[in-house]
Amino acid sequence: MKKVLLLLVFCVASSPLAFAGADGPGCGVGRMVWKGEKGLPAHLMAYTTNGTFSQPSAITTETSECDTSGTVMLELEQKQFIHINMDNLSKDMAMGGGQYVETLASLMGCEGLNRQFAQMTQEKFEQLTGEGPMEETSLLINLKQAISEKPVLSAGCRAA
Repeated sequence: MKKVLLLLVFCVASSPLAFAGADGPGCGVGRMVWKGEKGLPAHLMAYTTNGTFSQPSAITTETSECDTSGTVMLELEQKQFIHINMDNLSKDMAMGGGQYVETLASLMGCEGLNRQFAQMTQEKFEQLTGEGPMEETSLLINLKQAISEKPVLSAGCRAA
């Protein structure tokens, strides 16, 4: 019974380590303190240190080697751009080009594919915008779906 309990405690305590990179936890005080150390014991200590010294606040404030410029922030930027520029973006999409579509193509990671991106937004305008008023979340979901259906865009757009 003690062995089972010990195994259970170990599995629960180390489960976040399954998602840690080869060089340990992604950020936080634990990463800084245990930097360069390899193996499960070092990763476990880094994880424990992060839990003790509040990794969430390090992520939020971008301290302790924590970077928030990943996927979540990129998607937030995409949604904000769509929301702020909805009217002009809609016009550019319907025309198949323009500065707003080009900027959105860049935010979607489609550098060098502006023409193809703009053409796709024109071809699939009704599918992308749907019926009724456009909403940034649904437009972004529809854009990502449309990009995945076009081989050139699917291969070239890294943020979609």
